[in-house]
Parts: sequence; C-alpha cells; structure tokens
Amino acid sequence: MFDYSRKTEHTSWVRGWLEPQGGWKAPSDRRIKQDIEPLSNVLEEVMKLQPKSYRWIDSEPDSRKFMGFIAQEVEQVFPDCVSDKRDLKGLNYNDFAVLAIAAIQEQQKQIDLLQKEMAELKSRSD
Repeated sequence: MFDYSRKTEHTSWVRGWLEPQGGWKAPSDRRIKQDIEPLSNVLEEVMKLQPKSYRWIDSEPDSRKFMGFIAQEVEQVFPDCVSDKRDLKGLNYNDFAVLAIAAIQEQQKQIDLLQKEMAELKSRSD
C-alpha cells in the first residue's frame, strides 16, 4: 500500500492511500472533520448543471470526446466544487458523486410521496 501525506500551501494537508486493487482512497473519518452539515435541497441546484461533451483545444478533430462540466458554469451553482490553480479553474469530480446521491435521495422522497398519494386516491375510488 502506498500512503501519501504532504503539507501543501493552500490546503493544509493532502492525504490518502493507494491500494493495489482498490484504487485511491481519501480519508473520510468523522474524527478528522469539522463543521459537518447534511446536504439538503440539492436537487434543484443539480438540475442547473449542464453536462457537456468536448475535445481538448489541441486535439485532433477526430479525437475522442470527453464528458464533463465547464468549471465556470459549475461555479455559479456549486462554488465550493471549483478551485483555481495557475489561472485555470478545476473541478473535483468526486464531489459530483455526493451531489448525485443527495439528489437521488430527494427524488426518492418525492416518488414515495407521490406513490402514497396515488394509493390513497386509488383506495378512495374503490
């Protein structure tokens, strides 16, 4: 296992470990976090995100297209997901998995409510 822990100028510490068949692992232990708050009401904001396909500027016209977001557009909706380095904006795509799960949970609550209302309407008509 490769373990990485390094002090950086802007982010205090960068930590993680690489497992041979498990990929990069980022620490997520409650003991090293503060100001913990649940995410809520993200579905409306997630719906504002605009996934794109694109090619890098210096690539060939028939080169592979990538999928992702434009950092400047994301910044208007989720500014904490955007960082700046050497006059370029960047995204941590891991953040989007968390947003997607929160949005799915909100959608499921809406679905559950609609199913309950539908069942109640059905039982009234029987």
